[in-house]
Parts: sequence; structure tokens; C-alpha cells
Amino acid sequence: MFPLLAADGIYVVEDTQTSYWPDMGGSSDKGNASQTMMTFFKSLTDGLNHAEFIQPGYVPSDYDRHIVSMHFYHNLLFIYKGLNDEGSNRISHNEVRRK
Repeated sequence: MFPLLAADGIYVVEDTQTSYWPDMGGSSDKGNASQTMMTFFKSLTDGLNHAEFIQPGYVPSDYDRHIVSMHFYHNLLFIYKGLNDEGSNRISHNEVRRK
């Protein structure tokens, strides 16, 4: 549904507690159980800073390019959609040496 959300929309996910309940496929003793929604959404947080990745040839995903913020609350998550194109203010090592 996220791709269909308006460019300035907010995607809300509720009932995230099921990620920790074994009878719902979650796990309380392994916070990174790969099959849970919380693990999926936590994995998207790195994409907020994709402009800082030092990986030649990295191609940002649609999520990287269109999630501008994520807010986690007790059993609730808000994802704000927009254009994540701020770029980086990182100075390359070569530029630092020249100064």
C-alpha cells in the first residue's frame, strides 16, 4: 500500500506487539526475528540515511528514496512519505587532505 500513498502521506501500522508473540509468528527472546513486521520496519531505518552510505554503486530502494521519517511508539508506527533527497554533507577524505 505504501507506493499508493500520497507523496506527503502518513502510513500508520498498528498492533506491532504481535512481532513479539510466538503464537503470532513473533519472538520475545529474539528481537530480530526475520519474519516479523517490526524487524522489517527496523531494517528500513537505515535507508533514512542512504546518502551517507559509503558503498560505490549503491542504488537507493524506493523506501530509501521516499521515507522521510519513522516514529515508533508502543504497538504503533508512523511512516512519513516524501522525497528523501537531502544528500550528504560529508567531506571526502581527499578534500580534507587538501585543506
